Amino acid sequence: MMSARGVHVERDAEGLKIALREIFEEAFLREASGGMDGATASTMARIAEEMPQRSLSPGYYTRAEYLLDLATAIECGVGYSAEVLGRDDALGLQALKRARNEFERDHPACSCGARQHSRFISQCRRCGAKFQGSRD
Repeated sequence: MMSARGVHVERDAEGLKIALREIFEEAFLREASGGMDGATASTMARIAEEMPQRSLSPGYYTRAEYLLDLATAIECGVGYSAEVLGRDDALGLQALKRARNEFERDHPACSCGARQHSRFISQCRRCGAKFQGSRD
């Protein structure tokens, strides 16, 4: 799959990492805003309006979502042979791991499970638990 600028998206690990981070941030913002379940049309419009603009061509996000699905299948125990998974899949899964690690570092989870807006805050946004130190 090639992007508008002639780059093979599946081989652009840095671009995929950026797309995955943006997808993680979007999911976090939706959850932090109260989510979409049962949201009114005006609430959904407000959440969509507050989302940052995506920075890459759509092909990156399509590939990123494929990698998320692939990783979920692997985590659930679905086995894939070397004939099915290629080098591009392996590079993409590595980009996913790096993106997830960065996201988790920047948005640590409290013991209640809530991800935080920053690793430098002193109190959980959901349960109010106090954190020790600056969390870095």
